[in-house]
Amino acid sequence: MGAVHVFNKAHAAGFSTEDQLLLETIASQIGVAIDNSRLFQREQRHARDLADALDELRSTYDDTLAALSGALDLRDNETEGHARRVTRYSVRIAEALGIRGQEMVDIERGALMHDIGKIGVPDAILLKPGKLTDEEWAVMRTHPQLGWQMIKNIRFLAGAAPIVLHHHERFDGDGYPGRLKQQDIPLGARIFAIADTFDAMTSDRPYRKALPYEVARQEIERCAETQFDPMVVSAFQSISEEEWAAIRDTVEQQLALKRLSGDELRVQP
Repeated sequence: MGAVHVFNKAHAAGFSTEDQLLLETIASQIGVAIDNSRLFQREQRHARDLADALDELRSTYDDTLAALSGALDLRDNETEGHARRVTRYSVRIAEALGIRGQEMVDIERGALMHDIGKIGVPDAILLKPGKLTDEEWAVMRTHPQLGWQMIKNIRFLAGAAPIVLHHHERFDGDGYPGRLKQQDIPLGARIFAIADTFDAMTSDRPYRKALPYEVARQEIERCAETQFDPMVVSAFQSISEEEWAAIRDTVEQQLALKRLSGDELRVQP
């Protein structure tokens, strides 16, 4: 409800019927403008509320993924924080390649969930302390397909599914499960392959201590064009030893906080 006040007219004569009609038209237009403004403000508030709700939903999804990947690390006897580190490493290499937006989100989630298929591998094989038989190794090598089947129809993980499926491919075509080579391998999987190898070499194992950064760097460089995409190797090498160490330290701090609080923390790119 509103009102338009008209106090006088330029000439002494009173307001005519035409004047009244004109004022009614102006008042009606002003009313429409005010209603539109209020509607626009409501829509803006609604859009902000919706965006906040979507952000919270995405955060909840990613928190769930982080918790699940952490549980997988423990079941698989991986070094604590493996999934977190390879995710951070993959994201950093992707940044060096200029990747942004949804592709970056897919790489982050694919790295975090890379071994989800191991849920389907029996403990007798997954946790076997000795060497696997050929038959057991064949079962172990099914985990990329199992993981892909688990997440391929989940809408917010659809872009991550190819990374899960192809994270054991090699640039020369000698990997599995598809024996893809070169550009046929999804870029996210080519990135992850280096991140995973780097973490494996620079982490303590039951049978050896962590290798020095320079040894790991040289080995990754040596395997360019065979195991790894040379373009991605170059991106890896563009990142300093100090920055890699800082990423590892950040993950260690997150793990320390998790141990204190008992909560799983989200990996931040």
